[in-house]
Amino acid sequence: MVESGYFRASQGLIPYLPPYICRHTFITWAISSGNSPDKVALWVGDTVQTILQHYCHPEVVNAECPDF
Repeated sequence: MVESGYFRASQGLIPYLPPYICRHTFITWAISSGNSPDKVALWVGDTVQTILQHYCHPEVVNAECPDF
């Protein structure tokens, strides 16, 4: 249940993240992993132009994933 922008979890409150954040993360990391923009556009049902315009971040290639 969402309560003021947070999900109630057994160990505390977890911030709510809209679904588009997961989509953006998936597309950005798929591109940075070497997948072609046309393949990623097909996977997510979008155009190559949109993928190139909104999801190609050169700085992601040098970023490191946090170790949870």
